[in-house]
Amino acid sequence: MAAPKPESDALIVALTESHLNHNIKDAEVTIAGYTSFRTDRTNTIKGGVITYIKDEFVPYTKVILSASISNTEAQVLHIKRLDLTIITIYRPPACTDFKTTLENI
Repeated sequence: MAAPKPESDALIVALTESHLNHNIKDAEVTIAGYTSFRTDRTNTIKGGVITYIKDEFVPYTKVILSASISNTEAQVLHIKRLDLTIITIYRPPACTDFKTTLENI
C-alpha cells in the first residue's frame, strides 16, 4: 500500500494575497475535496485571503469574521469538531491602520 501524499492529508490550507474579486467565481479556484472560504479585497486590487477546509469538517465550521478593513483582509474560522480557530490575515506593507483589524478580531 502506497503512503498517502502529504498534500492530500492537509485539513486546512490558508493562503494570503489571493488576488480574487467578485469577477472570479468559486468554481475557478476549487480544490477537490475542500470547501473555500474567501475574503476578497473590496476597495482596491490584489490582497485578499482564502482558506480551504477539508469537506468533512465544513459542517462543523463557522465563520466568525470575514472582513476587508483598511486595506487589510482578516478571516476567522472556528471548527467546532476540532475545537480549533483559524485566523488568516493579509496586511500589506503600506497598511497604516492594522490596529483596527486586530480590534475587530
